Amino acid sequence: MTQFKYGTVEIAHLKACDPTLGGAIDRIGWIEREMRPAVFPALVHSWVSQQISNAAAATVWRRLIARVGEEQREERIPERLRQFL
Repeated sequence: MTQFKYGTVEIAHLKACDPTLGGAIDRIGWIEREMRPAVFPALVHSWVSQQISNAAAATVWRRLIARVGEEQREERIPERLRQFL
């Protein structure tokens, strides 16, 4: 899985914009966040994860990927939903 890339410049910007967030960044430290480069799978994964617990979401996600595959072409997205990409 691809990691979301950021550096000291981005951290400094966030800290300068929001002192509360800056304090949280100082307490928590560096976060490595996986990201999904394809838009539609990222959207579906985000939606599933918000609906249920992390453990259940992981199970649902594995089952979905087993059924339809990881890489989804955007042309398979219904036209009425493409406006949200």
